[in-house]
Order: sequence, then structure tokens, then C-alpha cells
Amino acid sequence: MNPARFERDIARARTRYARAAHRLDRAMTAWDGAAVPIAMVEETVPFWTPQQRDLAYRTVKAWDELLVSRRAWDTILFDLSCPR
Repeated sequence: MNPARFERDIARARTRYARAAHRLDRAMTAWDGAAVPIAMVEETVPFWTPQQRDLAYRTVKAWDELLVSRRAWDTILFDLSCPR
């Protein structure tokens, strides 16, 4: 395996993870501030505004991006036989 390629892959994976973590942090901060109602009251599903729905989708996407980037990072570490 080409060491330069591995270094490039590691740098890219680290950058992708950092960006995904930053997006998730922003999304979670917005989620906390939006006070999206989740708990059902008297068997009624709570109302979400269109903005709250969009925020929920963005937050889920940010979580997904973080998990995908983490999986890529873990794969690189496994390929290098590094302990986690």
C-alpha cells in the first residue's frame, strides 16, 4: 500500500468526520433551541411546524453523515491494524 495514499485517505477521513461533527453540533443546537414537542399528551401526536419538521430532517441527516464518516474512519484504522 502506498504510504502517501494512506496519509491522504487519513487526512480526508479526519476532515470529513470533523465537518460532519460540526454540522451535527449546529443541528443539535438548533434542535435544542426549537423546543420541538415530542412527547404525546393524551394520545395526541404533537404538532410540528414546517420549520420544526425541516430541522428534524436536517438533524437526522447530520447524524447519518457523522455515522458514515465515523465508519470510514474506523475502516481506515482497521486497515492500518490500529487499536481503537
